[in-house]
Amino acid sequence: MNKVLVILFFCTLLLTLSVEVLAQEKPEYIIGINNFPNFGWAQYNKEGKITGYKGINVLLGYSQKMYFEPGIKLNSFNPFWGLGTVGLIIPYGVVGVEYAIPVDDEKNYFTISAEIGLVLMVPITGIGISYVW
Repeated sequence: MNKVLVILFFCTLLLTLSVEVLAQEKPEYIIGINNFPNFGWAQYNKEGKITGYKGINVLLGYSQKMYFEPGIKLNSFNPFWGLGTVGLIIPYGVVGVEYAIPVDDEKNYFTISAEIGLVLMVPITGIGISYVW
């Protein structure tokens, strides 16, 4: 019975994520390693500026990064906060800053980040690198 519930949960999660990715007008994705590897897609405001990313992480969890100011500023520091889970149920929260380095245009860039946060009230720190396309 538990296996059926787990399979049903992951099928529902996959369908939800697929529908949301297909509904994006401007698909833009991020893949990276911060405290753990993750993959996500961009979230935009009404003006078309990126407000953050949400997605999944390799530790079977949900990850969300939101910028304090909408829009990514290239060759500049972009402060953010993030929330998510590890192992589906263990919550975490972080605050940090990332530096965006353009590759060839505004749609492709690398980010280097530093963050501090809490996982189950245990302090964590991290540095990371991501690629956005």
